[in-house]
Amino acid sequence: MAICSTRLECPSASYSMSKGPATTHPQATQLTHAPSVVTQPLKQLPAPITELGSVLYIHTTLYIAEGWHHALNNLDIPSHFPFLVNDISFGSPISNPPPLQHTFIPGNLPSTLSFPHIIDNEISSELAAMRMSGPLSVSQAHIIFNGHFCTSPLSLIKKIPGTGKWCTIHHLLKEDELGNSMNGWLNVEDFLTKYYCQHDH
Repeated sequence: MAICSTRLECPSASYSMSKGPATTHPQATQLTHAPSVVTQPLKQLPAPITELGSVLYIHTTLYIAEGWHHALNNLDIPSHFPFLVNDISFGSPISNPPPLQHTFIPGNLPSTLSFPHIIDNEISSELAAMRMSGPLSVSQAHIIFNGHFCTSPLSLIKKIPGTGKWCTIHHLLKEDELGNSMNGWLNVEDFLTKYYCQHDH
């Protein structure tokens, strides 16, 4: 095929006032064949299995214990925070609870039953951020704790009335049938503690 161009061209190297249409012939485009290989389907690898007995030793704190250790030493103030590095490394223990003779799993308080989506969203976000292990069955939890365990029921309280923001707390005063509770294992004189809400919704 020939395409007639209406573009005016100069007929010679020297300038001339005489101009006319010129016919141009486009060059044919040649196809280049490239070899291709069929992509093989990838075999789905099994997800790594977490040993339940080691779950308690998985620490998800955002703080770096070694960095705090160096910072306290550089400022010469480790005596002001004697247990900080230990608590970051191994978690902050709450007293020394007595040996548990049975498993206690109380139900959550009515406020959580009224807004289950808030609890579900919090659990989902904690799992996505890898700050929580689970979901786990009762038998799996027995393996993790190497015996009986106790849980505290969840409760929702209004952070600021009228704003629609809620705070998730643990009801640590909930007693089992033997009269034991999480707070019952603490000596108030040794632990002058204030509790603050940490989760906004």
